[in-house]
Amino acid sequence: MTIFVANVGERDLYYNIGSETEPNFCHFEYDKEPEKKVSEYLNCKHGARYISEEICGRLQSNSDEQKRLRYPIVKTSVEGTLGKVKKIDKLVLVTTNQKEGTSESFRCRDSLNTGRVIKYLIEHDYQNRINEINLIQYENHPTDRKRTYEFYGQLLTSIAPEDKVKEFHASVSGGIPALNDSLQEQAIRLYKSKCNIYSVIPPSDENGRKGADIGMLQPVHPAPFLKDLSVSIISELIDRYDYSGAIDVLRTFKAVKFWDEEVEVILRHAEFRLNLNFEESAGVLVQYKFKQPFKEWWQSVSDPKPLDRIIEAYFIAESRYRNHEYADMLWRIRSIREIGKNLHAGINYPDIKNTPLGSKWKDASKLLGDLRGLCNLANDALHELEGISVSYINNAFSAPKIIHDKHSYQKNHQYIIPTLYEIILLLSNLTSRQEPISNPYQAINDYLLSKLK
Repeated sequence: MTIFVANVGERDLYYNIGSETEPNFCHFEYDKEPEKKVSEYLNCKHGARYISEEICGRLQSNSDEQKRLRYPIVKTSVEGTLGKVKKIDKLVLVTTNQKEGTSESFRCRDSLNTGRVIKYLIEHDYQNRINEINLIQYENHPTDRKRTYEFYGQLLTSIAPEDKVKEFHASVSGGIPALNDSLQEQAIRLYKSKCNIYSVIPPSDENGRKGADIGMLQPVHPAPFLKDLSVSIISELIDRYDYSGAIDVLRTFKAVKFWDEEVEVILRHAEFRLNLNFEESAGVLVQYKFKQPFKEWWQSVSDPKPLDRIIEAYFIAESRYRNHEYADMLWRIRSIREIGKNLHAGINYPDIKNTPLGSKWKDASKLLGDLRGLCNLANDALHELEGISVSYINNAFSAPKIIHDKHSYQKNHQYIIPTLYEIILLLSNLTSRQEPISNPYQAINDYLLSKLK
């Protein structure tokens, strides 16, 4: 469906206090000279709430009263939308109606009755091109940015589910700035490339007084906002090493593609690498294997040595621990133990027995043996046992929330990652590794962010 949403404010409706030959159309912005003239002319209380209420009554008794009315901001946006689509399926006008007890100086400015008048005018002007017009009231203080954002998040998902929306159009010129900002942000967040945001330059004061009913339409391009939004999401995902999630985000934002092919290649490389699928991770980098930093990454996975593989598994286990994904961490620990045992077995202990490395060989042997209990948790049979699941394991590893003598006690799993790191350092020493241990995923993440920003 095609949907149009606009906020309604004090300057969205004009009333002619003059004649047809000498018009004087005035808006209702509170305590301004035009508003004072309208309330005096209509003999009603000051403020858009009461002026529009009086106009509603007059329209019911005399349809010619509409000749005295103009709504240039909303009308310009509606015209702009209908210039792109044959018909609007749902048009929504959001008005303010603050609760009783709110200071009268604020409440008198509410736009609920202004919205009723504009709805009447739209139905008359576009009776065959708009299927449905709804008035929605916002009842909280309209400058509370947190509440306006939450309001639009709930409203839009309710009236216009993303999978049902073909095109989304919104006017962000009338009404309260906080509501307009929230409408724009939530619309772009939810509908992305389906979104058409409009700003309207209203007629000049002189032309407005003469009865001009159309302003100048200015499309608000969402691409910069979408870029910032997608980069923000991707940054969080790759910080968690969730490369498959980052790939999904790129697909979601493909209509405003701002990245080059390298970004997708790196993400696929990292995703394969994360699963220790070195053959596939090397394969996606083949065309870049002579270019830095791809050359270094390609070399590290095209023919990985056992020590490279165990270092890789360690950094993955560390990330899973940091993300509280303990069940997946266990699989990586099993990889560390299996690769570590094979690497350890290949080191000639008699040759180093009486050297400083001899004690390190024994330390590594003991630590690898100590991993046995944890690795047993990661057996395939684990998931077949009744009552055992990924969430069960994750919960079992969660630190207890117990405060005693002003100290918070944690379970022994806080030593897992330091122990794994100690194993990596010991095995590195035993294999005479010279270069420092570095996290390849951090380098990948840094490069990705530099390409996206």
